Parts: sequence; C-alpha cells; structure tokens
Amino acid sequence: MARKRESVDQFEELAVFTFPFRMTNFLLLAFYCLVCTYVATVWGFFGTSAVVPTAALIWVTSLFFFGYLFVVVDYTTQGYQHIPSLSKNLLDSEKPRIVKEIILVSVFLALLVIIDNLYWQLFVAIAGMVVFPLATSVVLMEERLLSAISPLKWVQVMRDVEADSVFYRFMIIECMLVLAVYMTLVLELGFIGIATVLYLVMILFRALGVVLHSNADRLGIPVRYSEQVQAAQEQEMADQEISEEASALYKLCAAGHTGKAFKQLNDRLEADQYRTEADFFAHLRTWERPQLAIRAGQNYIQRLVVRGQFDTALDVLEFCYNANGKKYRLLEADTVFQLSERAETLNHREIITHLLEFVPEDFPSYPRGGDALLAAARILAHDLNDFPAAHALLSRIDEDFPATTKNSTYVLLREIVSQ
Repeated sequence: MARKRESVDQFEELAVFTFPFRMTNFLLLAFYCLVCTYVATVWGFFGTSAVVPTAALIWVTSLFFFGYLFVVVDYTTQGYQHIPSLSKNLLDSEKPRIVKEIILVSVFLALLVIIDNLYWQLFVAIAGMVVFPLATSVVLMEERLLSAISPLKWVQVMRDVEADSVFYRFMIIECMLVLAVYMTLVLELGFIGIATVLYLVMILFRALGVVLHSNADRLGIPVRYSEQVQAAQEQEMADQEISEEASALYKLCAAGHTGKAFKQLNDRLEADQYRTEADFFAHLRTWERPQLAIRAGQNYIQRLVVRGQFDTALDVLEFCYNANGKKYRLLEADTVFQLSERAETLNHREIITHLLEFVPEDFPSYPRGGDALLAAARILAHDLNDFPAAHALLSRIDEDFPATTKNSTYVLLREIVSQ
C-alpha cells in the first residue's frame, strides 16, 4: 500500500528582481562589488601593468561567483524559492557540473582579457550573454561539456523554450545587462556601475532558472517544486483519502448496512459539493457487490444530466442497468427524456426503451406518459427491429393515452407496425 503523504510541497512564485536582496545574496554581492571596485581602482592607477597582481584575484573570485550562479540556476530550475547558502558541501555536491561551468567561464574571461580593443571586448561580452545562458542550460540538463559548446544543442534549447512573459522578462534583463556593461566600461561609472552589473548578472541567472523551470516538461528537466507538482501531490492525497473512505463504506455494505453507507456517502458528497462524486463512483463500481453503486447511481446520473455530461451519464446508466439485472429506474421522467435524445448505441437505446416503458408507472402524474410509450415504441421499431414489442406499446397507448393516438408519429408508427 502506498504511504500516505503527510503534507504537500507548496509552490511559491519564484522571485526574480528581489532575489539579490536576500541576506546571503546581498552579502555575496557586496563582497564581489568590493573586489571588483578594488581591481578597477588598481587598473586605473597602474594600467595594464596591474594584470599580473590582479589576475589571480579576478580569476578566483569570478570562478567562485559564477559557480554560485550555476547553483542559483540549478536550484531555481527545480523550483526552490530560497537557494542554499554557499558552502563547501554545496560546492562539493555540485562539483562535476560546476567544473564544466567554470571552464566555460574561463573561456569567456580569457577572451575578454586577451582582446585589448574595447569594442571587441564589448562584442564578446554581448555574445557571451547570449551564448552563455544556453551553454549553462545544456550543462544543467546533460552535464556534458561538449554538448554545452554545441550550437546544435543551443538551437534545441531555444526551440523547446516557450516565448512567453517569463522568457521575455529574461530577454529584457539581458538587454539591461548589456546596457549596464556598456555604460560601466565607456562612462567609467565605478562602484555604482559595478554594483549594477553584478546585480543584473545575479537576477539574469535567477531569471534563466525561472525560464528553465517554466519549460521543464518540454526540456525534460525534473523539478522539486512547481504548480504541477503541488497539484499532483494534492490529487494524490485526495485519492488516498477517497480510497480510505471508500474502504469504510465497503465494510459497512459488507456488514449489511447499505442504507447507512448510502447516507454517509451522501453527507460526504454534500460536504464537498459533489466534486469527488466521480472518484467515489469509480471505487463503488469495482466492488463485487455493487448495491451501493446502483443506489448512488440514480443521484449521480441526475446531476450529470443537469451538468450536460450526457456521455458519462449514459455510461453510468449502462453500468447500473446491467449490475441490477437489467431492471433499473431513474428519479425523474425528464431525465429519461433528455437521455433518450442523446442515446446513440443500440445498448443505450435498449436501456432507454426500458426506462421509457416505465415512465407512466413510475411517474403517474407526469403529463407526457403517452409520449414516453410512443418514444419507446419508435426505438423498438426503428432501431431494435422488435415490432411485436412496439405493437404492444401502441396498444397500451390506445387504452391509457387516447390523446396520443392523434400524434402524427403515432399514426406513421402504427402503419409500419401493422404491416
């Protein structure tokens, strides 16, 4: 037996623009802002001669920063609202993929350092902002470096990602980042520019995770939290609850307390406004003794017809009719007429004929008793080729409902049956 879930994993809409202001992220951003400001200051005083003393610092801090950003993408893709704090255990658990991510970062950083022309550096930065998120997505999905640098894989990711508001937000953030990088490099904005760039970099990776999360089904990425996961867990809990309650009803019926079980079932269905009626009936109809299903089916069919679910109503009717030895009644004559207009298969028409025949008996004050017998006779003659039975019903109309004999359908049917 499946173990019952104790709780449901609630999903919260993933924050993007406020994400860097959480304490751990804010402290991390502040630290890297100081490092980048120090490096920029050193370069401002010493020019290119500052490459040697600052290269190691740039490289190490950049690799750790982008390593953490990969963790952000990974956990956001899985639907985590809060990302675990940067720690040795976290980095060790993500090490195989982070190493591949670091290699990608190293390539882009190396190009920026090697290229001396500002405008070519800007071009590489812009190209990197387009390609790097795609490569990161591939590393996340396939954990293969060769796949991450394959343009074919980039195209596949772009093809599977839906162009919705989440994706457009990611693109807007990318454009904002490109503009911020350009203004920081060209206008030498200093600490403010560096802080803005790093802030946008962090929310860009967060937004990338949100894009991947919202397209996880198309991309084949397993997620931990999502609206679909929450709905599935809620449905699982509801199914388990219904199964347990159905088992209790089964025990009552097995002990000969079908009436008590019927009342208990009705009280349960009224409490949730009949939302679970289909689920309960699916259990009841599998029992070897279907008395409760037969009795509950009358009310269920009634509500299905009111909701316009005629196919389901006819399916339930067919089950109850057969389970009750081909002797069954409904609660309202109008329900019988409505189902008679939707019955298409021969089995359903045979069942409807049975119900129509008993309308005058079951609902003696119903004004259309003769019409019910006439409709039954028509089905018997036209669909079931049972002319003797049709003739017998017309004879009943002659005796009990003489007004119906003036109906043109009756006249034509009488001629056909009499031949």
